[in-house]
Amino acid sequence: MLLQCGNAFVYRLLLHDEKLSRDNFLNWYEKLNDVLSSEGKLHMTKSPLPNPPTITSTESEIHAFEAAICDDKDIARMILGSVYPELRSSSMGYTVYGMFHTIKHMYEGKAFDEILEFVNMLRTGNKSACVRLSSDGLKDYMDMLDRFGSKKLNNNVIETIMKILPNKASDFNMED
Repeated sequence: MLLQCGNAFVYRLLLHDEKLSRDNFLNWYEKLNDVLSSEGKLHMTKSPLPNPPTITSTESEIHAFEAAICDDKDIARMILGSVYPELRSSSMGYTVYGMFHTIKHMYEGKAFDEILEFVNMLRTGNKSACVRLSSDGLKDYMDMLDRFGSKKLNNNVIETIMKILPNKASDFNMED
């Protein structure tokens, strides 16, 4: 148990040392997932807090809800501490679920803009962009987007690339 707590602490330090900025979302996102996985709290990003207990709730249901609130506050403070102030927004919400999805949504557009810039270089026949389009490079980029968890973004990117690429390799212009 001590080793597990130590690992979680180290992960938290790594997350705190490299605060989320406009340029490092995927690294920050992976570190946050590592922290939450090591603490067994990754599920907090996937679903909102449970409904508050009612009068008829059992004592164990009340304690479970209180524990969920306590964990949520702890993780929310960690997220706020790992984000540069200019990226924080009032629309983030105050729960882990709300913050996580707001941040992810903010960066989903940025990730799509980056790949559209790359695709536009392909469209214009830019030689450096064509060289960058190795199958391994494209696979690595798609893997990063997949880790980001956006099926819509991946589908849009694949569709756009397939429309732009020529039908035959001989049609690919490698000239500047």
